[in-house]
Amino acid sequence: RWIHPVKGMISPIYFIPIIEDTGEIIALGKLVIRKAFAQIKEWNEKFNLNLRISINVSPKQIEDTNFINWLKFQMKESDVKTDWVDLELTESSYMHFNDENKHIFNELFNMGINTSIDDFGTGYSSLSYIKSLNFNRLKIAKELIDNIENDENSQLIIKAIIMMADGLKLKTIAEGVEDECQLNLLTKLGCDEVQGYIWGKPVPPDEFEKKYIVNIN
Repeated sequence: RWIHPVKGMISPIYFIPIIEDTGEIIALGKLVIRKAFAQIKEWNEKFNLNLRISINVSPKQIEDTNFINWLKFQMKESDVKTDWVDLELTESSYMHFNDENKHIFNELFNMGINTSIDDFGTGYSSLSYIKSLNFNRLKIAKELIDNIENDENSQLIIKAIIMMADGLKLKTIAEGVEDECQLNLLTKLGCDEVQGYIWGKPVPPDEFEKKYIVNIN
């Protein structure tokens, strides 16, 4: 979220597309990764934990041929363990992959960094292409979760995604879960993890620390 000094909290759905169109996403993306590394290192060392932080990565960052080398350098500089990091790419990112850069998933996998496919289930990805990439989790799109209570088709699609993920030995995580009914349905369908307002809304790091981390042990 962008905490604007006048307008307050602004959702990324409003400003990320503009930043990607202007090319500023490269600089912003690097800033976000550096800040995320610093934050997870602080929390894990301060509280003797092994938490993992997820970071959204733009397709434009992946297109940068120096991305992996830059990432390795930042991890070394930040003294961050690889299993503290999960990189999230949207399902639409597939169109940016070709034989020259799809090896990035393998490199991240070999480094020990978790990778997730975000917003899965609403795009046009090839299942055979998914099979050829090394990643850890499928994140089921919020659009499907929104209708899960009243739309049998959404339930069937989600069930199919979970079964496919199980077959590929991938974890599934449902995005945008907001109430107990959605949670119960996803549990019955066999979804591994959920995220969303049912647990909490986005907050600044200090508030998150007080609310969720201080008493974790």
